[in-house]
Amino acid sequence: MRYDTIGYVNEYLIWASARSPLLCHQLMWNMKTNRFSDEEGKIKDPEIGDKIDKLLAKIQSNFSENDKDFYDRQFKFSHDLTEISHLIKEKSKENGDRKRACVAEVQKIDVPQRVYLPSNPGCLVLDIDRKMGIPLQSAAKAPYLAQFKVQQVGVQKLEEICTSDVTQQLVNEATFWQKTIFKGKFQKCFLGVFLSSTTVVSVYKDSTYKNKK
Repeated sequence: MRYDTIGYVNEYLIWASARSPLLCHQLMWNMKTNRFSDEEGKIKDPEIGDKIDKLLAKIQSNFSENDKDFYDRQFKFSHDLTEISHLIKEKSKENGDRKRACVAEVQKIDVPQRVYLPSNPGCLVLDIDRKMGIPLQSAAKAPYLAQFKVQQVGVQKLEEICTSDVTQQLVNEATFWQKTIFKGKFQKCFLGVFLSSTTVVSVYKDSTYKNKK
């Protein structure tokens, strides 16, 4: 973009971002990083900073509702993980304060459903080991090692899972179990079977009802 005076790169990035949510995320992370000329992310690049802002806004304006939900969920999760490095950076490594702070921050991480690790986009993140947080050696930054529980599903399947409607997923799951349980029973009796999904309502766990009698 820095040297693209015609706009070919800009148009290609818009086109490519619409082809795949995971590719879109990788491109957006790269652009968000290159908006700034300093490592702290405070000084906007005078040549391409504003161009990237406009491009990011254009890409997001093309999101479907499910794409936007996926983007918000994924980028908040990634931000929460990387923010730990900033929070523990000023802690002393010598007396163990940084390690204790790292574990404490890892324990606060909320792992939403249907997210992945940017370094491993073929796996769904199921949970994080809340007892593990190991600061690594670095002269300028404060990287740390964390451990996750993941499920290998592949990039294509992950995109399908993360961008599909939750209610539709429940309907598909209900239909799958109907077929699994009843199909064999009917076949043993040499009977044809027609299955039709009933309405499935998405609900959530409300803690306000906990322990109520």
